[in-house]
Amino acid sequence: DDSSNGGNDNSGDNGDDSSNGGNDNSGDNGDDSSNGGNDNSGDNGDDSSNGGNDNSGDNGDDSSNGGNDNSGDNGDDSSNGGNDNSGDNGDDSSNGGNDNSGDNGDDSSNGGNNNSGDNGDDSSNGGNDNSGDNGDNSSNGGNDSKVLPDTGEQDKNLTLFASVIALFGGILTFRRKKKDSKTDK
Repeated sequence: DDSSNGGNDNSGDNGDDSSNGGNDNSGDNGDDSSNGGNDNSGDNGDDSSNGGNDNSGDNGDDSSNGGNDNSGDNGDDSSNGGNDNSGDNGDDSSNGGNDNSGDNGDDSSNGGNNNSGDNGDDSSNGGNDNSGDNGDNSSNGGNDSKVLPDTGEQDKNLTLFASVIALFGGILTFRRKKKDSKTDK
């Protein structure tokens, strides 16, 4: 308990309240563990805080990741501020990066430039390219939001146009017949 490791290689630390300040901290699964290194893989403890550049496989509750590459984060209330946050499917997950693909959690908020495949409920997308959004109450504020035309409205307009043409045709034919009958007399 309360073990403090300041070295470069701290592997297999699973004690309570352990603090690791080294560069390589792998396999940390203790409670309230704090990792400040560059490579923190396999962290699945509760309330774990990772400030490194590569934090993969973090699936603990309330985990906070501030690195550039945070892949496979599926914990509750996970906050990712990096550039590439793929596969985030936790509840109330907040992604502020540039590429947030495959976000399908509830109440997920995406502020990046490319948010593809968002199909969660109440998802809000503020990027430039929001494709494949099919969730309920989804809000899209981007530049590319494709809207298919209403075919029913088009059909109605075509029918009206055809009716007007037919009416004019009928009037012209009637006038010509009337003129011909006068000529015969």
